[in-house]
Amino acid sequence: MSDINFTNHLLLVRSMDKNNNGVMDELQASESIMAKVDTDRNGKIERQELVSALKNDSVEINQGRISESKGIRIHTFGLETLQNVHITAKNAKTYVWNMPSDLKGSAGYNEVLNSNREYASAIRSMRNSLESIQLSTSSYRDQTSTSINITSKNALSTERALNFQNLIIGLLDNEIYNTPSIYDDPFKKDDPAYDPYQGAINTQKEINNNLRSSYIILNNALSSIKDQTEPDRLPDVKRAIKATDNSISNAFSNINQIKSDPRSASEVREKLYGIAKSEDGKVTGRATPYGSIGAGIGAVAGGAIGYFTTRNVKAGLIGAGVGTVVAGGVGALIGKSIDNKHKDAANGLRTLGDEVARYNPDAAISKLEDASQRTYQETLGAREKNDLDNARVYTNNINSIRVGVAPIEKESARILEAYRK
Repeated sequence: MSDINFTNHLLLVRSMDKNNNGVMDELQASESIMAKVDTDRNGKIERQELVSALKNDSVEINQGRISESKGIRIHTFGLETLQNVHITAKNAKTYVWNMPSDLKGSAGYNEVLNSNREYASAIRSMRNSLESIQLSTSSYRDQTSTSINITSKNALSTERALNFQNLIIGLLDNEIYNTPSIYDDPFKKDDPAYDPYQGAINTQKEINNNLRSSYIILNNALSSIKDQTEPDRLPDVKRAIKATDNSISNAFSNINQIKSDPRSASEVREKLYGIAKSEDGKVTGRATPYGSIGAGIGAVAGGAIGYFTTRNVKAGLIGAGVGTVVAGGVGALIGKSIDNKHKDAANGLRTLGDEVARYNPDAAISKLEDASQRTYQETLGAREKNDLDNARVYTNNINSIRVGVAPIEKESARILEAYRK
């Protein structure tokens, strides 16, 4: 049973029929496999018979041999965990809005105390997220999971050290033991400007500095983990296979439609050249007439504005002159732009016609056959290796095949568009 929907079996089989005789004598098969695949009982495995057997998932081709299908089920250990880690890291983002200022007295003390409480709440939330991430990645040994586990561990260790410092600072605070703060100056208590809250404010600000450091460390760790586990950075063999298979299928479908068209490439080229000639005929030198029309409109509008705003004939004449120049220039630009549009269309059609004449659909199909075989072999290999590091290798290999197929798909789509004009 397979959970990968590989669809390009015909291209795969064609790629293995080296002598192109329609019989798969290049491949070995046991008697039992021969009996299963050779449906017309002529003692040969023909191309279409093998395609049907592959589609039914009853056989597979591996190292030049047709054998019983083992199914293509690909499960990457740790992938789902990292996908969940990404969600956890993404949702762990917190914000602290309450920042302490230079307020004095009870207002200043309450301000910094509220900031500390807000930081502490945010830190607890992020700490819980990182502890969950550290625990979930601890049993995996791939590079990504190991890196994330170390990042979580280091951030939590640093946060615990800063938290311990805050506990020590709190023990020295006069609010706990009702003793003078370490920041109190006993000689200033009789000063009218003396603030009895200043010692406690200083204590809480020192705690605030450590809390801010903890917040930044935990937040940076979570941001790093989120970036490492973005979907496009995780190895996903199934997604890579599907995307590559679809790209090959699209290109093959385009080429089949091109080959099935009854017209020859030269006939399509001549048709495109005919359309291009029609576009050339629409280039009529619009700059001068459009400039004249614009100038006329500008003269009327400019003159009217000049006269009615000043009730002065001279101003009206000046307005008409300015309107003539400005609007005439704009009109000429519009006319030239329309002509250029038709020129560009004509040139594009002739270029497309030349591409159609040069296009070799059989060469493109040969490349697709090779891409199908490579994708199939990578797929078979990926089912045997289930850790994330190997999955990354296979994902990269399969994606590189898709990169090679992309220009074939793009070109076939462009040529097919030419046939449809």
